[in-house]
Amino acid sequence: MLFFKRREKLTIADMILMEEELKNSELHSLNPKMGIEKLASELQLKVEYVSDLEEDNEAELLPPDDEEHLGLIRLRKDSEKDKFACIHEIMHFIFDVGYGNKVTKRYARRKKGTPVSTEEQKINYKTAAYIMPQEEIMDALHTYDTTRPRMDEIKFVRDLQSQYGQSETAVIRRIREVRRLTKAGYC
Repeated sequence: MLFFKRREKLTIADMILMEEELKNSELHSLNPKMGIEKLASELQLKVEYVSDLEEDNEAELLPPDDEEHLGLIRLRKDSEKDKFACIHEIMHFIFDVGYGNKVTKRYARRKKGTPVSTEEQKINYKTAAYIMPQEEIMDALHTYDTTRPRMDEIKFVRDLQSQYGQSETAVIRRIREVRRLTKAGYC
């Protein structure tokens, strides 16, 4: 379509830089499988599930409403099982606000299908990379590639969806990213 601006694809250099930023961040020592409430608590963030977010938003990171937290993450009530939205806001906290700093402005995650800026694309990338670490996906892909007879690819994707609690689209996108990184020699 000529009327719609196509989203810029992240370069390998961008992806490598973000993988390194993630490895060097405070998140590297925190396991994403610990649960979003525990992860947020470790970072002194408060999580609330609400029904009054703006129509286009799934989640938002705001200044705290008390003195004991550094920020407030508000998520749609219907997204309680969607850890991507919460971890997306945690990425804003780590990379935009700064670990240990108090949130002073609002960050929002738009619903799927809403055009995103390059900066939001990068936060989305880091979120997926944190939830589905490159090394783990590489190991799964190695098993998939070397098992004979070859595993059913739909079952393979479904297994990863179950393991990471992510959508089919998110898992397939992460597989493609890891394949691109591996092909470029970043392991």
